[in-house]
Amino acid sequence: MDSDFLLTKARFTGNSESGAVRLDGAHVGGQLNATAMHIDNSTGPALDADGLQVDGDMFLTNGRFTGNSELGTVRLLGAHIGGQLVAGATHIDNSAGPALNGNSMQVDDDMLLTNSRFTGNSELGTVRLLSAHIGDQLNVAATHVDNSAGPALNADGLQVDGDMLLTNGRFTGNSELGTVRLLSAHIGDHLIASAMHINNSAGPALNADRLQVEASLHLTTGRFTGNSELGTVRLLGAHIGGQLVAGAMHINNSAGPALDAEYLQVEAGAYLTDAQFVGSGRHEAVSLHSVRIGGQLAFAGTRIFNGSELGIALEDAKVAGTVFLPTKLVCPQPWGRSCPCSRRICLDGFKFNDLAANDWREWLHLIRFHTAYYSPSPYQQLAASERAAGHDGNARHILIAQQQDLHRLAPEALGGRLTRSFHRLWGLLGGYGYRARRTAAALLFTLAAAGCLGLWAGHVETNRGYAAERTTASGSPGQQCTPVELIGLGLDRGLPFAPTGLRTRCDLDTATVSGQVFTVSVWIIQAAIWGLATLALAGYTGLVRKPA
Repeated sequence: MDSDFLLTKARFTGNSESGAVRLDGAHVGGQLNATAMHIDNSTGPALDADGLQVDGDMFLTNGRFTGNSELGTVRLLGAHIGGQLVAGATHIDNSAGPALNGNSMQVDDDMLLTNSRFTGNSELGTVRLLSAHIGDQLNVAATHVDNSAGPALNADGLQVDGDMLLTNGRFTGNSELGTVRLLSAHIGDHLIASAMHINNSAGPALNADRLQVEASLHLTTGRFTGNSELGTVRLLGAHIGGQLVAGAMHINNSAGPALDAEYLQVEAGAYLTDAQFVGSGRHEAVSLHSVRIGGQLAFAGTRIFNGSELGIALEDAKVAGTVFLPTKLVCPQPWGRSCPCSRRICLDGFKFNDLAANDWREWLHLIRFHTAYYSPSPYQQLAASERAAGHDGNARHILIAQQQDLHRLAPEALGGRLTRSFHRLWGLLGGYGYRARRTAAALLFTLAAAGCLGLWAGHVETNRGYAAERTTASGSPGQQCTPVELIGLGLDRGLPFAPTGLRTRCDLDTATVSGQVFTVSVWIIQAAIWGLATLALAGYTGLVRKPA
């Protein structure tokens, strides 16, 4: 037919497995207008139009289509619509299968499913658009799609060249596969799901693994509810060319994560703001494992609930911009030397450019008391961020805390008991190389101890005189040394280099027991001075700073 085909205000009733109205492979040169049309079939499809070609627009508006078939109530498999496909204010029902089956369909202009109701009963989905191609916009506004046995919208591999709009509607499914499925779909512009209620009693609400959106993805002012270990909203391996915005959303899951977006790539910023994410206690509520975000990552005004288990997973995530993540999102009191709160965050391998609105001490508190296990990378990343901001003192404090937690949380990584003891001593004496002045102070104290030891030895009497006394080279052997000589003796004996030369005039009498005890004590001090001098040099030159 080279002209328009009008089926307006028509009513058809059938009882056939082949369909009440059959347009398989038909060609309409103009419009196909089925406005205010009623088609009923108790044993099969209402409209069977597989392979249909319409050069103009196709209107299925203000109508009612009722079928009873596993094949679908309205079938448009492989159909080609040269203009728009409009199904507005339409009810399409099926008690045994999909309501609209449009797999591999091609629409050159817009596809509008607005103010309508689609009801199905099929594991395949109520509205099926697998591998369909929409040349401009796909608009599903103020529409209810229900399925008691499977997905509401099954659109894996869908290609939309313009925007995809899911607004002011309600989708209800019952499927482990998801209520709304957009696996490997490609959206040429924006994907906007606003004021949507999407529910699933047996699986994810939105399953969009490997989704590609060339512009931004907006999930705003809606409520998504799922029941799956796979997550309520799944964006695994998805790619967003613009922003990801999940604002004022409620996303709940009774059996797993609220948001699972592992390996997600967002070219601009990701804004999970003024939202609520509720996950199961056995899983993280928000999983951003290995995500790549080209701009900011913001959680301002957001609440995350997951019992006492892992709330946020940022393992191996990379954020090129600033991170807005209030520490109180994880811990209500992020300070102190311990913490009674057991909620956790995963920060292993998390890399960012800057932390906004967060004191570095609070972030360090999260690392120390709210991560599941010791890992050096969160400390190193925070220290690098502080150092880049010119706060070297803060960076040293963070790295010292890292070494303390290494000893506290992963002592087996240090080795045996002796190694751990040396590690603790190195922390006390040199702050693990980040407090070289402490080592220098210990060195000065040890030198003072050497001088005091020499002074003490000159006042200990023996059966031969004193433990430290004048030598034969002094011209008055056996006589008591002066205080200056005794202090010089202690320094001369203690210093491993640059002797004072006073030992030629005043020295320890090693022929006595007291002299031998003082000699051994001086050797111990000399060894300590050697060690402290080495540590001080290493600390100032940065040679002995453990990175892990």
